[in-house]
Amino acid sequence: MTVAICTWNRATLLRQTLERLVKIPRPGTAAELIVVDNGSTDDTESVAQQFADLIPMRIIRESSPGLSNARNRALQEARTTHVLFTDDDVLVDEQWLHAFSDAIVENPDAAAFGGPIEPWYPTTPDPVLSAAFPALSWGFCGLDHHRPLGVLPPPLEIFGANFGVRVDALGDLRFDPRLGPKQGYFGTSEETLLIDGLRARGLNVVWVPGMRVRHYVAPERMTLDYLLAFYHDFAKGEARRKGPPVGARVLGVPRWVLRQVVQARARALWNRLRRNRLAELIALREYRYYSGMAVECFALYREGGRTTV
Repeated sequence: MTVAICTWNRATLLRQTLERLVKIPRPGTAAELIVVDNGSTDDTESVAQQFADLIPMRIIRESSPGLSNARNRALQEARTTHVLFTDDDVLVDEQWLHAFSDAIVENPDAAAFGGPIEPWYPTTPDPVLSAAFPALSWGFCGLDHHRPLGVLPPPLEIFGANFGVRVDALGDLRFDPRLGPKQGYFGTSEETLLIDGLRARGLNVVWVPGMRVRHYVAPERMTLDYLLAFYHDFAKGEARRKGPPVGARVLGVPRWVLRQVVQARARALWNRLRRNRLAELIALREYRYYSGMAVECFALYREGGRTTV
């Protein structure tokens, strides 16, 4: 297997991730670590290089910005049958690699593997923000299906912070560069679109409960500005992944979505006047979500149709 970590300007967090990774037991099938530096301007490369004597490693520079491009480069560079992705702000469990290796042996025909992701908060989030923005309460990619090892049925998903693939099962499928985070864009859904494609081809996704990680939730992600931007971009990713929602449309945007934008904005203003902070924040979340959906539906309309797998 190859472990792949894609990183951009997170040298301090990357150091913690690598310090943890080099200490855990490695099965005999673990071949190497690939660190894909996606155009960092900090000391990411020198930090990664400090671990080169502790684990077989290659440091690859990918100039095209965006996590999807970095992950695709890791797939291109891998020399093994399986690639296991995690993030540069993750602490892996001691049995992480062994659990993945055992799952491969038990499910040799599976196309993808995923496991639990536990949020790791360095500071306690604002409880009102957590109540208004569910993404914050589950750490943006927190996940646990509470299932035994085995095939994960749709629509249950796995996320990129703990995401393994069998390379030859992918065929021509890759992470969509139009989706996923990049500088100034908090996009999502790149890994779920890939899973949609694998399942559409009749391939299995396997849930591996022993393949556990903890995912860092940076304090700057616990702010109102970040959360509003996240929900806006999350909706854009979902619209591109699934296509515009049903309903009569204006320039590709369902009319009911436009109504939701106007109504949510009005509710936010009304609840601000009433000084009901929670209700105002919920309305702002809905306003940004439906605004993002409207923006992407219009973009798809201009492109001439919906994105399909």
